[in-house]
Amino acid sequence: MSLFLSLDPQTMLIMIVISSFLQACVLIALGFVANQYKGISLYVVGTIMASLAFIIGLLTFSWEVPPLKFITNTLVIGSRLVWAIAIGQFVGRKTTNFTWIFLIATLVFSQVYHNYIATSYNARQFFMIPLNMIIGITTISYILKSKHDYFSFTVYSLVFVFTADILLSFFRGLLILNGKTQSLVDPSFANLLTFMTLFIIDFLRNGFFVLMVSQRMYADLKVLSETDFLTKIFNRGAVNELINKKIKDKKSYPLSLILLDIDYFKRINDTYGHDVGDIVLKSVVGALQTQLHSRDLMGRWGGEEFLIVLPHCSAAAVRDRAESLRHTVENTGIPYGTKTDETLHCTISLGVVTCLGKTTTLDDLLKSADIALYDAKKSGRNRAECIVIS
Repeated sequence: MSLFLSLDPQTMLIMIVISSFLQACVLIALGFVANQYKGISLYVVGTIMASLAFIIGLLTFSWEVPPLKFITNTLVIGSRLVWAIAIGQFVGRKTTNFTWIFLIATLVFSQVYHNYIATSYNARQFFMIPLNMIIGITTISYILKSKHDYFSFTVYSLVFVFTADILLSFFRGLLILNGKTQSLVDPSFANLLTFMTLFIIDFLRNGFFVLMVSQRMYADLKVLSETDFLTKIFNRGAVNELINKKIKDKKSYPLSLILLDIDYFKRINDTYGHDVGDIVLKSVVGALQTQLHSRDLMGRWGGEEFLIVLPHCSAAAVRDRAESLRHTVENTGIPYGTKTDETLHCTISLGVVTCLGKTTTLDDLLKSADIALYDAKKSGRNRAECIVIS
């Protein structure tokens, strides 16, 4: 504690200036490499505003004049407003423009009033502290109401940082009540706590924001690498990995697998063109998805081949499921032209295999499913053939 109290405000503010400048450089670089996300550019603007506020605040130690205090305070709170909007945009929350415009107008008016008309330090602080707390609470609500499955750790870390900032702001308000702090340059405990809070909180907030962006980029790249670009379901590599996990899980048995093929798909491409062929692929996938359960997996295995995995599905049950899939696709009209009556129908053939309980391999399942699919096609197509592995 004695070491903390021995620090002077000017030295601490110099530390903050250096730290904020370095963080701004990192965030500017982040803005260039991750500009596909909303809110990042705005967050960078907020960081630059904060850096400028600290630099100008350093000048007040030599020239404590109203214009400098007005600019410093406006930039400090303004940067927090910008950060809140930016984080809201990044996590996909709709920000209310009227609310933020009102808060910005209130901030500017209050700074003009408290710096040029009623020049009371305490009155100015007792306006800025609640405003900072309101901004923090709003930011927390944006974060908690967002979908953050892929970056929950950093989300809750940011919530912790903003909560700490709110509590420390409240504590600072209590410290100012003793009347020992009348200026930013006063070496009071309240000022020392403020500068230390700015140094730590800003570092943690910016660090966790960068980490949140990185986690989202990783998650998006992972989804992109696992998704078939046309049908938006799992691609072959992803479904291969997921099936192997199901095979190793004893709770998945009896485990059923369906390998299906769109009948005469080449004829559709030759007759109507590849654009219509793409429409057929997407429509068939949409029809199949209506019959799947939450625990089922489906992926595109080849050109017009799809693989469906049904964990804990018996041989009798999978026969019914396969017939339901076949019937759904057969009765789905696929519009392909500009006229409403331009629709076509297609059918599918299905090779079904069920492993009752013995641990198997993906190769064995696929070989059996391929044999069943061949039998379905040989028997006239638009049907399902089943094989059981005991």
